[in-house]
Amino acid sequence: MTLFLRKWDLIVSLMCGLSIAKSFAHGASQFVAPHEVMKRQTKSGFTSTESSDIVTRHNKLRTDEPSSDMLTMAWNSALESNAQTHAAKCNFTHSTGEFRSNVGGFSYAGENLFASSGTLNVTSFVDGWYSEKKNYNFDANSCSGVCGHYTQVVWANSSAIGCGVQMCPVLASTDLKNSYFVVCQYGPGGNIDGMRPYTKASSSARFPPNVTLISCLLLLLNIFLVGHK
Repeated sequence: MTLFLRKWDLIVSLMCGLSIAKSFAHGASQFVAPHEVMKRQTKSGFTSTESSDIVTRHNKLRTDEPSSDMLTMAWNSALESNAQTHAAKCNFTHSTGEFRSNVGGFSYAGENLFASSGTLNVTSFVDGWYSEKKNYNFDANSCSGVCGHYTQVVWANSSAIGCGVQMCPVLASTDLKNSYFVVCQYGPGGNIDGMRPYTKASSSARFPPNVTLISCLLLLLNIFLVGHK
């Protein structure tokens, strides 16, 4: 039954464009969060599992957007190394544009920052950035508050990411102590003035040719009934 539901979920996503499991604002952005829920064993750098989780979470949130040109994001070790170098400074400020120039094959990399006191969940900070979506008006291409983290996360042309993390006894430019400082860099960088993060797909483009919502639902019903025979 579990296997069937997983297959059904996949078919829904592919055929109908439906998602069953929904679960500071310019070129680069920062975000400070309170205590999270998972303690880490390492004080410097992300593990391969954590890196994979960061990429997976980004791609999940990116595919939730009604975009016609969203690229799949992949981990970039050069961006990771650059981000880790900046995180190790334990100063909650953005790296310079020069520092992020010509890294990982990209002329310019975007950057998101995050700080968490004591503990860190490697996907919650991505969700925190994405939560700024509520502040962004796509049609007007404007923010009513902070939204730069969100727009970088879903910037369609950003196809690479690399993140670093450092446990900082004192995090300069904040009042935080014994906190994790996360730096994620994106290539190519997003948040370009005057541009929207992605091209919005037309409603018809979000469904395969000749597949209407009604026919799609009928197809899902048939699949469900077959699975219960």
